[in-house]
Amino acid sequence: MGQFINTYHTLTLEGITRSGEILRDYCSAQLSDKGIADWEIAIYQFCLDWLSSDDTIVAQTSGSTGTPKEIQIQKKHMVASAEKTIAYFNLEPGDTASLPLSANYIAGKMMLVRAFVGRLNIIGMAPCSNPIAELKQHVNFAPLVPMQVINALQTVKGEWPVDTIIIGGGAISDIYKEQLRLKQTAFYETYGMTETVSHIALKNISESSFLALKGVSFSSDERECLCIDAPDVVSEKIVTNDIVQLNSQTSFSFIGRYDNVINTGGIKLVPEKLEAKIVAHLKTPFVISSLPNDLLGEELVLVYTDPTLTKAKLSDIFRNTKLTKYEMPRKAILLSQLPLTETEKVKRACLKGLIAKADAQCIMKKIIFKP
Repeated sequence: MGQFINTYHTLTLEGITRSGEILRDYCSAQLSDKGIADWEIAIYQFCLDWLSSDDTIVAQTSGSTGTPKEIQIQKKHMVASAEKTIAYFNLEPGDTASLPLSANYIAGKMMLVRAFVGRLNIIGMAPCSNPIAELKQHVNFAPLVPMQVINALQTVKGEWPVDTIIIGGGAISDIYKEQLRLKQTAFYETYGMTETVSHIALKNISESSFLALKGVSFSSDERECLCIDAPDVVSEKIVTNDIVQLNSQTSFSFIGRYDNVINTGGIKLVPEKLEAKIVAHLKTPFVISSLPNDLLGEELVLVYTDPTLTKAKLSDIFRNTKLTKYEMPRKAILLSQLPLTETEKVKRACLKGLIAKADAQCIMKKIIFKP
């Protein structure tokens, strides 16, 4: 028997409120339906796990920086995290929240915990590329990944039927932020990970720095990587591989991943910083990566997905950016698609291995630029 005393055992799903044994029986009955979809299975199974006497929930990391792994998360930490978000956004009992993300991952699980803790009405949705287009009603709160936001911008006309959207799993480029600012919806970027039980810092898309949620503080190590102290959501201090500019104990600006740094001829470059310079000029999905080079150690490579881009067009794009001569890619490689995790993050390590194989089937074209 676990020590966690679960006082949050009532859930409103699709406008119907169930509690305790009634909720448990309902979820079990739904799971016995052989025609149930995978995304629904994840929701009902999480509810059963939440209502169990166990102190912990199993969660899987996304795998964007390595092999996905399962970790045990304390339910008391999940409650504390939910309370922070509910307080920050002033969510009230009866408010409606949509769940267009898989409940197999922490972002989806935490939306359900917020519904339990805050007595929100949760609207389950099949995870898709454009959940805004699929919404049938107005909702107060919703989590999206960047791809879902961008697809909605390109297809949904007029105002979106959501009061507040939190964006996780990656950064939104400035060109899209300009369009989002014209919406009545409030948009916030999140910073967090499975180990911190979802986000521990937020920033409005109009701001440049992340601000810590209540009870969270920051420091940095000798690599200038972020260290997180959040005792009510994680038992130990977390040292990340995220390079940041630390503004204060409760504020930072994200620079890039330490393990993504490219060392080319002794000059260390952060690909995320280079991508931020290019993104306003290149509309197709792309990533800055590297290939082994006998002279430089590593050489910069632009990996892109638009077969209509010629060498001349790419050269024009590079000229219009603010890249220095050391930041200029030496090659551009066309892929049919970028390798992504299930949560739509680029698998950078996988991509490096892929483009290093000259005979890889998905490599369609390689363009070489003069250094």
